[in-house]
Parts: sequence; C-alpha cells; structure tokens
Amino acid sequence: MSTYKELKGINVQYVDSDKEAATEGDVWYNSSTKVLKMYAAVNAWGSAEDVNTARKELSGAGTQTAGLIIGGSGSDKVESYDGTNWSETGDINTARGNAASGGTSTAAIFFAGNVSPGVTGLTETFDGSSWTETGDLNDTRQYPGGCGTTTAALCAGGHEPGGVDKAVSEEFNGSTWAEGNNLNTGRWQLVGLGTQTAGLMAAGQINGPPDHLADESEEYNGTSYSEGNDVNTARRNASACGIQTAGLLIGGLGPSATGKTEEYDGTSWTEIADLSVARNAQASAGTTSSAFAAAGYNGSADIATTEEFDLQQNIKTITD
Repeated sequence: MSTYKELKGINVQYVDSDKEAATEGDVWYNSSTKVLKMYAAVNAWGSAEDVNTARKELSGAGTQTAGLIIGGSGSDKVESYDGTNWSETGDINTARGNAASGGTSTAAIFFAGNVSPGVTGLTETFDGSSWTETGDLNDTRQYPGGCGTTTAALCAGGHEPGGVDKAVSEEFNGSTWAEGNNLNTGRWQLVGLGTQTAGLMAAGQINGPPDHLADESEEYNGTSYSEGNDVNTARRNASACGIQTAGLLIGGLGPSATGKTEEYDGTSWTEIADLSVARNAQASAGTTSSAFAAAGYNGSADIATTEEFDLQQNIKTITD
C-alpha cells in the first residue's frame, strides 16, 4: 500500500489552523483543535443572483459563465448570464414557453412551444443581440426535448393538446427541419442534451394519467435512437445540460417538485447533490462541473431563484 508521502510527495502537514487553499486529497493535522483533517472537492449547488423576471416553462442555452434563459409561459423575455449577473437582452419574436433550445449565448436556437390557444413549430435563432425567425418544424408541438446548435439542432418528442405523445424526431440544418427516425418511446416534457449526432433524450411524461412518468433514456447517433440505462427517479418537466457522455438531469416533477440531480457518464445515471430549492419548468445550461438552474416553478409560485453547480471545498475531519 502506498504511503501519503509517496502519493503526495510530502508528509502530512502540521498546522495551527485549517488550510484556506487546498487541493483534492490534501491531509493536515490542526494543532489548535488537535484533529486530523482532509480536503475533498465535491460538486454541489450554491446560491447565485436571481433572474430579473420570475417565470416558468423557459429554456436555457450556453454555459454557466455565458448563458441564456429564453421565453417562458407567455413571455418573450431573454436574459444573459455572465456567471455573476443577469442582464436583459433581445426579446424573442414570439412569446412562448414549453419550447426547446440549444447553442451558445451568442448563437442560440429556440423552437416549438405553446402559443395560446395552440402549439407551434416556430424556430428562432439568436446572433448575440437579436432573434430571427427561420424554418418551422414540420410537426408542431410543445414540451419536446431539444439540443444542438443553430446549424445542427435536434428536436424529439413533445405533445399536441388533444393528441397523443409524440415520438417524432427532426433535424435542423441551419435553415430547414427534416424528419428522421423516431424515439423508441413517445413522450413529452422530456429533456434533451448533447449534439445532433450525439444526443440524449431522457425522462418525461408518457401518454396517460399525470403520474405516468418516464424513466427512459435514449441515445441518438445521428441516425437512430437506442435505449440506454434508465434514470433513477422518473420525472417530467425537468431541465438538462451537458453532452451525451457527461450530462446532468436537474429537478422536475416526480410527481411533486423535486431538487434531485442525476449525472450521466455515457452509461449510467448516478444521483448527486440536490438543488436547494425544489422546482420544475426551470432553465439550465452548462456542464457536469459548471452549470446553472434558473427560475421555474416551486409548486406554488413562479420563482426567480438561480443556483450554480460547481466544485466546492469540503473539509472533513478524519475519525476512526
């Protein structure tokens, strides 16, 4: 068995206070408190600045330090995030929620959604300042899963009031949508993450009673969907971010509002740190090491709360 010195290159340090700066695996003896301590870096949710306009059924794009939240139930508002502050930016042309999105903070795509009294296939792209309408989806819908970029997006599943849950999947080439192979399990209020040629669709609502929640997870290779391992907690109206081999599934209804977060490694889902504020219908963007969850519905009201998912210092006392 290797010693600590062999692993770290130094002996256990003898100090009179806890270390303010440490790296994963550091161990030290605190002579003041007479305890042995260690540093473990863990990803956890922490509070951040509220969005300007509380709302639900919105979408997200970009990263934690360069992100967007788009639309929402009856809203045309768009806000950009620099990792510290939210700022209002160019509104979408058609107010709507229950849509899907992809791309970056300066090249985003927003499609589908609910436009009272029905649903739409409207697609808009963002250039960093304004939104432009482009080719509509062939199949109008709300609550689809979506991912990708302004030149290569993916839209799958969804719902049309009075109709059955959709399995239809479409690809966007920068100007028009074309139908591809369907999901294996038609559903709505699902999440999408990744790219058009390496996408992931997970969770959702299957046609039937309100508690008929889906735990299915399907990977897309640019041609067809294959079933992967199920999420641990079936849910709908969650949010997601990341790529096909490193993604997050965040919050949702399962069946009540939840803060549960799961991480996908390309094979299986693992439950990790929960949101501080349980919610559904929120927006998310980022990676498995740096993400945000913003706004949404907490079960009784629209909220403006933002939380960030980051690597955080965690000092532990070593006991027998």
